[in-house]
Amino acid sequence: SFGAGVYANPLVRTPHIDLILAYARVGGACRPGDLNVVAGGLVVFCYTAVNDGSATLNLHRITDAALELDFAFTQPLTPSAAVGLVITRPVTVTTTNDVAWYATLGDGRVVSATAQGRVIVVSPGEIAVTVLLEAADDEVGVPAIAVELLEPDGLRQTRTTNANGEVHFTDLVPGIYRARVVTTSLGTQLSLISPETITVNLTARNIVSVEYMLTGTLPLRLLHLPIVSR
Repeated sequence: SFGAGVYANPLVRTPHIDLILAYARVGGACRPGDLNVVAGGLVVFCYTAVNDGSATLNLHRITDAALELDFAFTQPLTPSAAVGLVITRPVTVTTTNDVAWYATLGDGRVVSATAQGRVIVVSPGEIAVTVLLEAADDEVGVPAIAVELLEPDGLRQTRTTNANGEVHFTDLVPGIYRARVVTTSLGTQLSLISPETITVNLTARNIVSVEYMLTGTLPLRLLHLPIVSR
């Protein structure tokens, strides 16, 4: 006896898309998941549609009410290929993005996908770094020492200590940071006693102090005095 069955037609093309919403701060790489920023920070919104079906998609439309975005464009999107849209905007309040991507086939059929994410505005913190020279009877702040800060999202910023040996990293989102003295800025007369890298767990509205201790001799600095002629 023969049983009835359903057989797939290899000529039938199945349309389908997947939508990925990701965020980054300017200079960083877009990553899926919510993003924490301080008020007024620039945010990169990354929208990516992946054709995980077996039919080519031609016309695209993307909407995001939070950004008042309604954008359409034409681009053939073949199976297994991806197409993206990147927008940079300042964010002053916590924002929820409800995104929809519509793609149209040559025969007029439309497929769609949705994604949701949030940009969360948080209260900033600060990391205050002090670089000191160990002296016989006191400790002296060391100027012109470069300090690098590695942020939770992988971005880096480098600042130089002032005349008192201080540098302040402000408007930071809560998270795990790594402060590092750039040893090449020590020159040949100074050596680092403290660990080169110090890890800091920063919370909102908090100021965390980090102290580095050096040993050695401060280099003499030339004084540029005005020339007075008589």
